[in-house]
Amino acid sequence: MAHHFCHKHSQGLQCDTISNVVKGMLGIISIEAYIDKQKLAFFGSVFRTPPTDLVNRLITYRLFYYSMRITDKHFGFIPDIHRIMTKYNLLYYFDQAITTSTFPAKFQWKRVCSQTIHRCEQEQCYIRMSLNTDFT
Repeated sequence: MAHHFCHKHSQGLQCDTISNVVKGMLGIISIEAYIDKQKLAFFGSVFRTPPTDLVNRLITYRLFYYSMRITDKHFGFIPDIHRIMTKYNLLYYFDQAITTSTFPAKFQWKRVCSQTIHRCEQEQCYIRMSLNTDFT
């Protein structure tokens, strides 16, 4: 709570200003977005392991299993990654991983995720600001 107050005070905003808006104005992403970013980074690092590694074979199997929709139960890491990629409009990379078994290089994937998540957070901030009477 104290860091929210400091963010508001440093920008000259009222104490009752919505904290999400203040974080958005400073370019600080939400904890949910941070967790999503870390999950996407982990998925990329696991998928880029050599094809002979057990972890790569397991993730490829789970991707195939998920893409075939063999079961109605969709819990776990792969459905979560699919949900996150849908949320940030990154399904192209998910489909590419399933169909061609390729994935972007580490730094390229990191840049794509960072830029996309930051842009999405900014858009959400602008929407909240337009709905908040403090900013009219």
